[in-house]
Amino acid sequence: MSHVTDEQLEQHLAGEAVDDEHLRQCPACRQRLEDHRAVRERLRTAFAGVRAGEDLRARLHQGLAAARRPRGLRLRLWSAVAAAAMVLIAVPAAIYLARPATAAAGELAAIHDRNLTRPARLLAAADPAGVRAFFQRELGLRPALPDPKAGVSLRGCCTCRFRGAAVGTYVVETADGPVSIVVLAGRPESLEMLSQHCPCGCGMVKGSSGACNVAARRLGGYTYAAVGKAPYAVLARLLHRLVVPEEG
Repeated sequence: MSHVTDEQLEQHLAGEAVDDEHLRQCPACRQRLEDHRAVRERLRTAFAGVRAGEDLRARLHQGLAAARRPRGLRLRLWSAVAAAAMVLIAVPAAIYLARPATAAAGELAAIHDRNLTRPARLLAAADPAGVRAFFQRELGLRPALPDPKAGVSLRGCCTCRFRGAAVGTYVVETADGPVSIVVLAGRPESLEMLSQHCPCGCGMVKGSSGACNVAARRLGGYTYAAVGKAPYAVLARLLHRLVVPEEG
């Protein structure tokens, strides 16, 4: 299934006709649409709260008057005006540029939502051996699972689709609520989310979509994305407590 592009989502928000039928049927694209709408609202709020002060207005008037002054003085005045303008837009621009990318996060959040709202799709496997046997049979992989001493429990597992490919996911019950772990073939940077500093240098990334946070890291040849309403710190700690199965 071909998803709606970011450009089409912006066109939809601007009132132009796009593939509305796809938006009605695709939870991931609907979530991305809501994320785009939220970013627009944050930008509108940020710019609405920025007003040019009297000092900036005075500099702008000086710049306009400088057109009739010697060239050297005009350059100095316009430099001051440019500096003031950069300060004026710096905060709103930072809000826009610092937001996590939403396409992958939205699709991962949709997987988590389906895991919780449609529990019948999950194989009720609460033991690591059963989960690994399921993934081995369905996808030919043996995933890393939480350390038994981590204080969490397995709820179930299933296969799903991410970016058009079959992937595996399992749900972990934590003290901060259920978290879905999605096992992906690509590297964390392919998710186009923000890099998260990690002392171990694992290349962790993070993002968000709606009420869900997402953290992902590379482990044992796969990328593991933790998705849930738990804080990033909880998701990162869970990812660091995954144990790669021994060969054999």
